[in-house]
Amino acid sequence: MKRISLAIILTIAVLMGMVAYAYAQAGAAVVVSPASQSVEMGQPAQVAIHINNVIGLYGAEVHIRFDPTVLKVAAITPGTLMDPAHRSVISHHDNTVGTIDFAVTLLAPAPAVSGSGTLFTVRFDTLKDGVSAVDITNAILVSAEGAQIPATVSDGEVSVTLPPEIPEAGTLALLASGLAGLAVFARRKWGK
Repeated sequence: MKRISLAIILTIAVLMGMVAYAYAQAGAAVVVSPASQSVEMGQPAQVAIHINNVIGLYGAEVHIRFDPTVLKVAAITPGTLMDPAHRSVISHHDNTVGTIDFAVTLLAPAPAVSGSGTLFTVRFDTLKDGVSAVDITNAILVSAEGAQIPATVSDGEVSVTLPPEIPEAGTLALLASGLAGLAVFARRKWGK
């Protein structure tokens, strides 16, 4: 009877541990940051892909879609969430169709990562005014054992605006001559 009771207690403890692990992982999220930004055409836009509240992360794969008529990938830089000295990174982007594929895994004997941090950043060149979604089309997080870690995703967007109009040189010259004429008129009127 003692053996059966001990086996039942151990089984319940293991199941409770698995439920607690799954519950803790439910808080993991893959997030585009900032969620929304506005930049002038010709200025770069930068977004970071963050992983928040993860436990036991050993590898990640993220796929993103953007509007290639508004944005163009200029650079992708791995973040510091996963130890740069003990990781392998594969990164690919296609500016014709507007996709980014990024994968990273730790290498043994590196320990798994828990917490929050930047997985990678993307610097975009802006091509024309408009709005481009930065959508996470797929995100896979895995533990050292190869088990998938559940995670929510939050997309972002970049609004590209036209810069303010600068008056043409002729307009500025006309304005300057008008101000000079006004100054002469004022001097004559109040100078007497």
